[in-house]
Amino acid sequence: MDWTARSLRSVWHPCTQMKDHEANLPMIPIRRGEGVWLEDFEGNRYLDSISSWWVNLFGHANPRLNAALIQQVGQLEHVIFAGFTHEPAIELAEALTAVALKHNLYIMSDEIYEHLTYDGAKHYSPASFSPEAFARTIIVSGFAKTYAMTGWRLGTTVAPAPIAKAIAELQSQMTSNATTFAQYGAVAALKEKDKTDAALKTMLVAFDRRRKFLHAELNKIPGIKCLLAEGAFYLFPNISSFGLSSADFCARLLETEKVAAVPGSAFGAEGYLRLSYATSDEIIAKGVSRLAKFCATLKPVA
Repeated sequence: MDWTARSLRSVWHPCTQMKDHEANLPMIPIRRGEGVWLEDFEGNRYLDSISSWWVNLFGHANPRLNAALIQQVGQLEHVIFAGFTHEPAIELAEALTAVALKHNLYIMSDEIYEHLTYDGAKHYSPASFSPEAFARTIIVSGFAKTYAMTGWRLGTTVAPAPIAKAIAELQSQMTSNATTFAQYGAVAALKEKDKTDAALKTMLVAFDRRRKFLHAELNKIPGIKCLLAEGAFYLFPNISSFGLSSADFCARLLETEKVAAVPGSAFGAEGYLRLSYATSDEIIAKGVSRLAKFCATLKPVA
């Protein structure tokens, strides 16, 4: 059963952009306490990421990592997962959702890329795991990615009524309301589903082609390693072998080759770059060629 179709005192609330709600939520008074950030920037190595966190937190490895992790998370005030999007993580996500329910915690789920998946990958929302999870999940999303409305600044939140009300009260004093033309665009996207579904399929074909091309070209560059992402429209190549910070790498790349990239440090992932393939095939080919030229001037660190 699709629990997201059930009415469990949750409210759909539009905002000027999804980021507003992601920013507003932590401003709602909550008790400060111990927390941890768990990340996975190398594909399916979930246990490696969790093991690293475990060692950093407790100073030793744990042979029964999964059970111990689930028990320990329940003792923390908040846990943030970044990059857990692949199907092998669903079992862990369900277990952590159960912990959140046990300790009466809320789950904020960023689902802006839910429709942009490839290679048979499936999107799962914590809200779909059970009616109890639905009642404790705050879903943030928007129209920018799926409906090519980037820059229109129209986001959505599905949340329990008290949370949505608190967010709305903050929102009304900060950015007021979404601009009119963006609202009309959203109405069209929601009402004309046949057209939007057809457009999405066409867009995914183009994205998939560009994704595979960029991935192949990046892995031809000595010193760069890149996994093939199964969602969104970015790749996240590892450039740590060159011994530069990601910010320095990006600054020099922009200066010498006029190629713009986002440093991984902006996402808490030093040693990586974020490259978007939401542009033309020609620009992608030109950009990755210039990136290869730039990397050829660097010496990988042994």
